[in-house]
Amino acid sequence: MKFGGFFLLVMLPLACRPSSQEEQWYQILKKEKIGQEQPVLVTPAGGQARTERILVFGRGRWMAIARQIVQPGENQMLRGEALRAKRNPSVTELLVGQANFVAEQANHLDQFQGVDAINAGTELAGIINKWEAPTAVVPARSLMRRAIALWPDWTTFIMSSGHDLARDIPQLTEIRIEGGDTNALEEYAAWIKSAGEEKVDEYAVEAFEPLWRNPTNSVVATVSEWLFNDPASPWSKLPWQRSTFHDPLDSDLVKLAAFRKLLAREMENQVVVGSMQWQSGIGINIRYHLPRSSGGYHFDWPDAASPTNGTKVDIRRCDWIAWKLAKSKQIPFFNPFETIEKRDKAIKNDETELIKSK
Repeated sequence: MKFGGFFLLVMLPLACRPSSQEEQWYQILKKEKIGQEQPVLVTPAGGQARTERILVFGRGRWMAIARQIVQPGENQMLRGEALRAKRNPSVTELLVGQANFVAEQANHLDQFQGVDAINAGTELAGIINKWEAPTAVVPARSLMRRAIALWPDWTTFIMSSGHDLARDIPQLTEIRIEGGDTNALEEYAAWIKSAGEEKVDEYAVEAFEPLWRNPTNSVVATVSEWLFNDPASPWSKLPWQRSTFHDPLDSDLVKLAAFRKLLAREMENQVVVGSMQWQSGIGINIRYHLPRSSGGYHFDWPDAASPTNGTKVDIRRCDWIAWKLAKSKQIPFFNPFETIEKRDKAIKNDETELIKSK
């Protein structure tokens, strides 16, 4: 099946497939190229229209070979295991060759074309990582360095796809780490210090993934401390302006000691930020006022004594943080309908435990 100039290998039922199916995958991989040239009409300002050929990259494709399945009574395996014995060329050589091709093209493209190439290469590097992790390092390193080189240029963000680099760079970092590249985190740390909210956009949680996946690494500890606790950092205060869909309070960032220090600071903020009202049979109706937005949220009440129907309380920033952390079971149950005195006592205890924990 063609998709954006590429073959899409359709997922098959979770069952053992005959070798002829794997052979078809192998032959497609041998013949197809990741990129294709496409004619594009260009009309420069004040100039004559002309046709140019650019390299384009599709999405939503690539190999069933490295997709994992689990057969009943068997260990986890990859769909393409039957192709391990292939030689001249091997599946690894074919995949890495294509990934290197994409990385080379990314090095010659900028703006949305370069970003699209990096997106495509990141996807392929992830597949190679599942198939044979060490061999993904070279293309992942090249793609990551190109992405970092494009990051400071605002023309990279003319199209909204530019923000995708905030996901690609962390993913490529993790691919390099899993492949044994010991320099990946240092390069990532240097980049993440330059990653402001406007460019990261809604991908803040994804951008920080290498941090919480490697919480004991000394490079991670140093850059995390700056990110979350240095007043010069745009990430040293919550709420983050653009993290609408991926709330850091619901993420694994709490695994980081530096981020827990930030949360502890937020648990001292007593500014009123909204209200909660108990409605019998429904739970809690919340109005929480983020900068430039507000909305209603409904949550189920845990096993605890319910307030009187219609009870309404103002919630402070510290109450909100405690409520969210309790919901994700990072701290004990927090009752926002208690008196302020009881809430303050619970928050103080939780703040202390949060700093000491993990």
